[in-house]
Amino acid sequence: MTVERSGGFAGVTQAVAVEPNGAWKYQGDGGGSGPATGKLTPAQRAQLQKLLAEPALRQEGGSLDPRCADAFMYTLVTGSTRVIWTDCGDSSPPTATKIVTLLADATPL
Repeated sequence: MTVERSGGFAGVTQAVAVEPNGAWKYQGDGGGSGPATGKLTPAQRAQLQKLLAEPALRQEGGSLDPRCADAFMYTLVTGSTRVIWTDCGDSSPPTATKIVTLLADATPL
């Protein structure tokens, strides 16, 4: 599965890819963080698998709101599911946002 984040005030582009075994690879051009790799803890991996299995994730589309200045745009891809949204207040898809929060805590994202 992958999460890409772009935009924001500084116009960053960041991505993290997570393998089924919990190994992750990060690439980004913002905040001084270059490529990095690591592995999710067993608890993080279990939580990610639980969130990815949520049926609600397949229904989440979020919104690409052009009215949000300096907001991040996200793309989450897992299998055949793609969720794209702009982080603009309460329009963010809940399950996908939990996945991003988990990965932001575990990786340089």
